[in-house]
Amino acid sequence: MTARNEGRRPAGRIGVKRRVLEVLVVAMAVWPAVHFGLSQAYGINPWKLFGWAMYSVPGPRGGVRLVGLLADGRAVRLDRGGLADDERALLDRYHSYWSELGELASASELVEGVLAGRPELESLVVTTIAYRIDRETARVAVRERHVRHHRDGRSESLEPPAPSR
Repeated sequence: MTARNEGRRPAGRIGVKRRVLEVLVVAMAVWPAVHFGLSQAYGINPWKLFGWAMYSVPGPRGGVRLVGLLADGRAVRLDRGGLADDERALLDRYHSYWSELGELASASELVEGVLAGRPELESLVVTTIAYRIDRETARVAVRERHVRHHRDGRSESLEPPAPSR
C-alpha cells in the first residue's frame, strides 16, 4: 500500500454498504404507501407490520361470530361459551390473525376444526365485525363480512341486506 491509499477501505466494501443503505432508504420511503394500500384493500391492522397509519386511526376493534347451518336450513349460533376448548382455541387464534391481517387471514383451520367436531352442521358462517374509519364521513363505521364455508371446502360471501330508507 502506498501512503496515498493508507487507511482507505477497498472500494468494493463501500459500494456494497452504500447499495444496502440505498435499498433501505427506498424501502422506508415506499412502505407507508404500500401499507396504506393493504390496509384499505384488505383491512390489515394499521398498527401492525411497521405501519405508520397507526398514528392516524384508533386501535382496531371488532370480533368474530360463528353460526352453524343445519341440513334443514336452521341456523345455530355458536357462542364462545358453548364451544369446546379446542374450538375456542381455534376461534381465538383466528381472531388474532384476523385482527392483524384482516381479509388476508384464512379461516380454514377454524372451519375445519368446528365442522369436524359437529357432524350435524352442513356449513359454518364466519362473520367478522370491524370498526373502521369511514373515509367519506370521517366517523367510525361498522363493517360486517359474512362468509359461508361448506364441508367440501367451498366458500361464498354472503351479502348482508341493504338498509331500508
